[in-house]
Amino acid sequence: MPNIRRVLSIMLLALVSLPAFHSLHAQQTSQEAAVWKLETAYWEYVKAGDMNTFLTLWHPDFVGWPALADKPRRKDSIAATYTALYARGEHLGSYTIKRADSQRTGNLVVTHYWANAVWTDTAGKNQTWNIRVTHTWLQVGRTWQIISGMAANVDSIPN
Repeated sequence: MPNIRRVLSIMLLALVSLPAFHSLHAQQTSQEAAVWKLETAYWEYVKAGDMNTFLTLWHPDFVGWPALADKPRRKDSIAATYTALYARGEHLGSYTIKRADSQRTGNLVVTHYWANAVWTDTAGKNQTWNIRVTHTWLQVGRTWQIISGMAANVDSIPN
């Protein structure tokens, strides 16, 4: 019987400690906050059609899997995709991002979020993209760059 009491005491202590552990994990590091600002800047640069600044967010060794791609792509392919959209007269009219989670480990920050992007063509017709995004940001000196990522189309963004 004493062993059962000990086990139950340990289980109760663990259960009571869970909210404290969760709130510790929920604390965002300053590095994560900096990267989340860059995630917003990413979308602002796309909306403004500012490819030069947008491309500074991408590490030269980037490899990732965009939502509309059939295979992983490199940095030059990301640039070509947006350049082609702009050349056809399409532009990002509006967007929203909803954070899911992030984690800093050493010189990396991984972000997970949903994005709703409304693209407008030359005729004024809107096309809405709902995507789920993961970016891995690498600290390079005093800044951060996307070294890897993956996105997938989703039907809707959770509330």
